[in-house]
Amino acid sequence: MSVIHSLKIAPGHFASVIAGEKKAELRMNDRNFKCGDFILLHEWWDEFTDNVSLAKVTHLLPVGDFIITGGNWVVMSISLVDEKDVLPILAEIMGDGNASNPEMGGQ
Repeated sequence: MSVIHSLKIAPGHFASVIAGEKKAELRMNDRNFKCGDFILLHEWWDEFTDNVSLAKVTHLLPVGDFIITGGNWVVMSISLVDEKDVLPILAEIMGDGNASNPEMGGQ
């Protein structure tokens, strides 16, 4: 089953994801990311802004497979979810009764 991970992202990186230019995230894998999971990207500029976007994790590349000191870091390939698909995805993951609730929390 897919999980939604709530993550902070800097404004410049957020804009690049939205523009379709940034298709990967380098992150510590402290949340046990898996292919098929979703990341809810919250723009962060010393505090949360109103900008949020949903992306699907399409591939995970463990950095430790290539760099001995890579630790538990991964490069996540991501695909931005089209706005029209967000509510159906939320409904599937969270159950139909919660899909319209903007306060879905994070993991």
